[in-house]
Amino acid sequence: MILASRQKVISQLSLVSAPTLAFFSLLHYLKGCCHVLSAIEGVLAALLVLMPWSLRRGASIHVVENILMICAVALFSALVIFESVEDTGAYWMAGFPFIAYFIHDAKTARYWVGCFIAGLFATAALAYAGLVTVEYSGVQIFYIASACLFFWLFAHLYKSDLEGRQARLEAANRALNEQQIHTKVILDNAPIGIWKLDTNRRMQFLNRAWVQWLGVSEEQAKSLQEYTAALPEDVARQCIDSDVECLEDDAGVCQLRQVIPCADGREHVFDIIKVRVSNEAGRPDGLVGFAIDVTERLAAEEKQRKLQMQMQHAQRLESVGVLAGGIAHDFNNLLTAMQGHAELARLEQTLSPAMVEHIDCIEEASRAAADLCQQMLAYAGKGKFVLQHISLTDLVRNMQKLIESSVGKHVHVDYRLDEHMPTIAADVSQIRQVLLNMVINASEAIPEGQDGRITIATGAMGADESYFTETYIGRGIIEDSYAYLEVSDNGCGMDAETQEKMFDPFFSTKFAGRGLGMSAVVGIVQGHDGMLKVDSRPGQGTTMRASFPCSAGQPSAISPADTRATKAQGLSGKVLVVDDEKAVLRVAKKMLERMGLEVVEAGDGQEGVETFRRHKDDIACVLLDMSMPNMDGISCMAKLRRIKPAVKVLMSSGYNEEEMIKRLEGAMPEGFLKKPYTFEALQQKLGEIMSLDGQAASLQ
Repeated sequence: MILASRQKVISQLSLVSAPTLAFFSLLHYLKGCCHVLSAIEGVLAALLVLMPWSLRRGASIHVVENILMICAVALFSALVIFESVEDTGAYWMAGFPFIAYFIHDAKTARYWVGCFIAGLFATAALAYAGLVTVEYSGVQIFYIASACLFFWLFAHLYKSDLEGRQARLEAANRALNEQQIHTKVILDNAPIGIWKLDTNRRMQFLNRAWVQWLGVSEEQAKSLQEYTAALPEDVARQCIDSDVECLEDDAGVCQLRQVIPCADGREHVFDIIKVRVSNEAGRPDGLVGFAIDVTERLAAEEKQRKLQMQMQHAQRLESVGVLAGGIAHDFNNLLTAMQGHAELARLEQTLSPAMVEHIDCIEEASRAAADLCQQMLAYAGKGKFVLQHISLTDLVRNMQKLIESSVGKHVHVDYRLDEHMPTIAADVSQIRQVLLNMVINASEAIPEGQDGRITIATGAMGADESYFTETYIGRGIIEDSYAYLEVSDNGCGMDAETQEKMFDPFFSTKFAGRGLGMSAVVGIVQGHDGMLKVDSRPGQGTTMRASFPCSAGQPSAISPADTRATKAQGLSGKVLVVDDEKAVLRVAKKMLERMGLEVVEAGDGQEGVETFRRHKDDIACVLLDMSMPNMDGISCMAKLRRIKPAVKVLMSSGYNEEEMIKRLEGAMPEGFLKKPYTFEALQQKLGEIMSLDGQAASLQ
């Protein structure tokens, strides 16, 4: 830039000097007295005209400057040596130092001027000695040289000071330019939006972050009468209000959070700080704003919050599930005694109709309590699972009549079933309970008098980490594919607080909680390594989706379970009953004795081993409880088989058969008996086991 400016000055100097020399050349020629000087001036004028052209052709600026100095030396030498009009040529000598210092820097100009003055002094000496003849006397030339020397010193001091100032200014400009570059780099690469406004809301500065976010260049923003013209109306109104607050507030600072549509088509959330800027007089001069895009951070925090809520929910389910499982286990022991004694009482011959009615009530209540225990075990994830490969579409069709009879008359059920569903490994009865509870919950969410609609859908889906974070329960490992069972309704919907509690035991929004229906759904889905997701808004209905990992097996036929029991008759032999619950021990003994069996009792596993050791040759079968203090049923069975490997063991527990199999780890008994068990179930299982070695009577 400096070189271009220098070339422009030299070109202008040449173009101004050329007409001047041409004028004097013509003047000297017309006078008829100065033909040599006129010719020299004409040649120099023509040469000066060529200088701008040569610069445009790429000539070196330094070469052109030196040519100009040679022209100046030639001109002023000619003015001294040759005749001029009225001998006025010497008057121009004083201008040579200024021309030299104008064209060159001080260091270079001093050599040109020094040589020129030395030449004048030499010419003056030669003229004074009479060795040369010039138009001026030696004394005159000496005075001319002295004047040039004075102006030389004056020009040198001025130009040196000017160059010093210019050097300092250039250094300051370079430093300022570097600072501006650094500042611009920092501002443009800052991960936050930065801008400056004047008091009329005109944009003064806009960094690259804002340009990328808004899709508006800095020049476009500066050209607007008000920067808010580039924003949506609601966002512009918020910006104006916050600008006014910042300019008028005593502190001069305003903080807010705004949602602004950006160039990527998404709405971004910004934390914004605006600071008032004042001039030297202390009056507001505008404001500076800083904006931080917190969209991703808020999304991450929301994801973390959901994960934390999911973890807390899972921990709550686990802790309550452990409690429910423990209660169900102990409750099953009590129910075993209650149901057993009721059945034994019914077998008495002298019962009055009133006694029979009382026994019926006891048995009905016991069955209801047993069902509640099953729900508690399902909630604890320890329900009875008999796994087979099933299609959810087939299961829904199999239950269609039951579903439609379970909803209100004001509710219509639609079906969107995938005909090419992958199978899942699941317990049919448990998945039926999940579907039925979801349908009943959806039906109860639709008020009476409303045209209700429930949609049941099945299908296949994939799942990723983001889907996992939105579920109430889920596995630590995400499978490749899932089959889902979805129930949607157009009922009242739920707010976030209700959704947090909907799977809690005995929770209801209508009246006192009636049971563990939705809680059992959680336990069953979790027990099948599935995921459960709920999407609901007040007044917009609810969609609940249970997803299960797909299996590779062929679908099994789904049909109602065979409830017919095979009865054993004429049992005989000695049975060892091992149970830590005295009530269970007592009722089991009475049942077995009623079947015609001899009974030996033991109150725990250790006592059972010692008793078996004494009667090992007489005992045909052992009725063994799974959970006992001192020694549990698994350890007890292992020791019994060391004593007598062929011993027949019927394991009894409040847990389901699959749960017991997991705990047994390969050491299997001959049979399982689920508590609470009935007289008929006990008789049947004993008949099956004892018939294995011919000690049982005939089986029907």
